[in-house]
Amino acid sequence: MLTNLIKHLICASICLLLSFGNNHAQSIPQIHDYPNYNTVVQQFFEQYHVGKQALSTLHFARKKAGWYVITGTGDTQQTQLFWDKESSVYHTLSYTKGVERAEKEQFFAHYYKGNYSFNRCLYYGYNSWDTDMIRDFGNITSLPDTLLEGLARAYSHLATNHIRNQFGTQATNPIFKDYGYESLPDTNMQAFKHYAKLSIATYERLMQQNALYETIVGNISTKTANEYMSSYFLALSVKEQKLANTFLRDNLYNDFMLSMAKNYLNSCAKNAILFTQGDSDTYPLWYVQQKYNYRPDVLVININLLLADWYVALLRDKVQAALPLTIAQTAIAKHNRDVAYYKAPEVARTDSIDFLELPTLLNILSTGDDVQVFDGYTYPYYPYKKVHFALDKKHILATKTVSKNYAKRIPKAMQWELPSKQLYKNQLLILDIIATNNWNRPLYFALSISHRNLLGLDNYLQLEGLAYRLSPLLGNTPINGHQKAGMNTAQMYTNLTTKFKIGTPPKQQIGMPTNVQRMSNTLRNTYAQLASRLLTEAQKDEAITVLQTCEKLLPNSVSPYDLYAYYLIQMYYQAGLKDKAAAMATQTAKNLQTYHKRLGNNDKKIYETNLLVLKDLIRLAKNNQQAALEKILQKISDELSAL
Repeated sequence: MLTNLIKHLICASICLLLSFGNNHAQSIPQIHDYPNYNTVVQQFFEQYHVGKQALSTLHFARKKAGWYVITGTGDTQQTQLFWDKESSVYHTLSYTKGVERAEKEQFFAHYYKGNYSFNRCLYYGYNSWDTDMIRDFGNITSLPDTLLEGLARAYSHLATNHIRNQFGTQATNPIFKDYGYESLPDTNMQAFKHYAKLSIATYERLMQQNALYETIVGNISTKTANEYMSSYFLALSVKEQKLANTFLRDNLYNDFMLSMAKNYLNSCAKNAILFTQGDSDTYPLWYVQQKYNYRPDVLVININLLLADWYVALLRDKVQAALPLTIAQTAIAKHNRDVAYYKAPEVARTDSIDFLELPTLLNILSTGDDVQVFDGYTYPYYPYKKVHFALDKKHILATKTVSKNYAKRIPKAMQWELPSKQLYKNQLLILDIIATNNWNRPLYFALSISHRNLLGLDNYLQLEGLAYRLSPLLGNTPINGHQKAGMNTAQMYTNLTTKFKIGTPPKQQIGMPTNVQRMSNTLRNTYAQLASRLLTEAQKDEAITVLQTCEKLLPNSVSPYDLYAYYLIQMYYQAGLKDKAAAMATQTAKNLQTYHKRLGNNDKKIYETNLLVLKDLIRLAKNNQQAALEKILQKISDELSAL
């Protein structure tokens, strides 16, 4: 039975959210009624200096009354009104005046990252922003697209807060606790269900209002599907399998997204572990696995979620022995080992060996004492950045990680250097999985994973599709200018020409930065890379097959060519198919022309980049004696240059 206190808190919460509505006749406040986030950040750091310690807790908040600057935490938190909406002026704050130029630019670079939520949520950046959004906009039947997305995000945030604390949680409300992988009190479970459904309903409302609306993860249809999958996963994370299954609706993702999810999975060998990073390279994969039982042999692990101890506990419970992990759950509980730092040994070694065995490194990081690294704080640390991982050739051959034909190339050990002086919890766990798995299951990193999360393993990665496979073999030939990863040409050719499919994408506009366009560009680039490698290996016929397969799967009618088609055009020329190259170059130029006729040159970076692409296309046409094409491209380039 609920205590009277909890009953009171629930009633108060419901009253707060439902009893305050805006009259429809009342004008709705808009985000553009306030200075934008970047302007406020710049205005602050142009005037004020804050110490590094204060800077670690400084953030900006937009409330109904205006923009606020907040520093400190808990009882020491200080909130000051910076820009006043009523008077439309900036107030003088109590911070020290003046700032060094280099320091100012560093602050700008750091704080400009937090822009997206402020562009969608009228209120954001403080405790209970979500309930304020719901109070002021939850009962309004007609909202602009961006505010409607902000409202959906507020519902989603509040739903999650009934499971785990997030930024913007009502910290003083005892309902909001940081639950781990465990069952919730009924109060929290019912509240989570309520607000999760409201979030989904609001995203669906936005999708009906504007089917072409773009979110940070892509089209609103993808965002809505991701919200279903987020709710599914959150329910699983508190052991509510029955509730989770209610979110696995039919036809959540469009055919294009489903096909891309399958392409990611089909880039992997049987029983693989695939590391992913974002929403759109994770949720659709989980969906096709859970809903359609497609490639359930692949264990998809989202490395961003590995930062959370409850996710690791869920993985241990769900996949048990299939997850190779030795670090104890207590060692990573809550904020334990959120980050470790490199600290060189005070006494240099005299044996000239500066590599640390991977098991030794993991042991130091998981059981060692914290030490003072900087600023008076203590952290876990590691004394060497260079890693040594001993290899068992017989075992590697037995698991068929490497073909017997390449047995002589298997070294005694892998050696690499960690690229950063920081190692985060998820990166520590990736290293643990690599060591403990010991080649029993193929390990892959999705193409979408950021370079820093490859942990310096570039020389041991082989591209096989939309994912890099970890290999014990060293000395892979670079596949482009800045990455050292190699390519398993034969396996990649099989995957791209026989396994990959593309479903029909939703309606879109030329040049729109949709998730469909981004994924299409990634896929086209992957085909172009394979064609390039095949041409260098004197396999011209196979290279042409790859290019033709790409064009068949992703014609301009499916996903309009843009600047990223340049690499494919270049490969067509190198393969000797000048007419194909000319046709694609012409269509690409026309698409760029259409894009800028509609949107002008407002985005200077895109505009200037597209002009450079046109210049390169003109150069290719000239080098290949295609005067007519050169003339067409030059005319389009001149028109765009005049904008």
